[in-house]
Amino acid sequence: MANRMAKELLRLTNVSKVYRMDGITFTALHDISLTVTEGEFVAITGPSGSGKSTLMHLIGCLDHPTTGTIFLEGTDISRAGTTTLARLRNVHIGFVFQQFHLLRRTTSVANVELPLIYRTMSSRERRRRAIEALGEVGLGDKLHNFPSQLSGGQQQRVAIARALVTDPKILLADEPTGNLDSKSGHDILGMFQNLHKAGRTVILVTHDQNVAAIARRQIKISDGTIVSDTTRKQP
Repeated sequence: MANRMAKELLRLTNVSKVYRMDGITFTALHDISLTVTEGEFVAITGPSGSGKSTLMHLIGCLDHPTTGTIFLEGTDISRAGTTTLARLRNVHIGFVFQQFHLLRRTTSVANVELPLIYRTMSSRERRRRAIEALGEVGLGDKLHNFPSQLSGGQQQRVAIARALVTDPKILLADEPTGNLDSKSGHDILGMFQNLHKAGRTVILVTHDQNVAAIARRQIKISDGTIVSDTTRKQP
């Protein structure tokens, strides 16, 4: 896992994000600096309004910082255009959201294929990869089920398979257990732990300290600044 020789995947240096609307200025993030290396399992925590969602949007190539720099695998993405950011998201970031965001009238395997449509590959290869990803999350027998035919936990597994199908450098999860019962949530967290053990880099954004506790490294945000960044020692 992460060590001092690990490859740097993400680096934010003195990043701030300021929103201006109707003459009002609001600083969502102030002077954030952090680095994430390959193989880390990081939880970004903080209460509602702390800035963690804004930070997630910047990490996920969904927005630009007002000031500061963001490097993703050595590429400065701080001022990248919309098309470039979309390409970087598709190549480098696998998203898992609280709301699943599955197409309701689309089968599991077709939902998982979606990120691959923007890549140059045959439909047969897209289908092969989607089937493989669903097998990785334990849904090899649910390829042709629609979301309405799946439990909440199974729908989140489909969403995780969709995030994995592009073989992203970073798996970015936003409150992934927020819409699940306790058992399903526990199972999903166990899946993230297993993906990390298999070498995946995981960034988990949550307000729940019990969820954050599964990550080896915890970054706490309050009022737009990092108030602590701690890493547990390996057992």
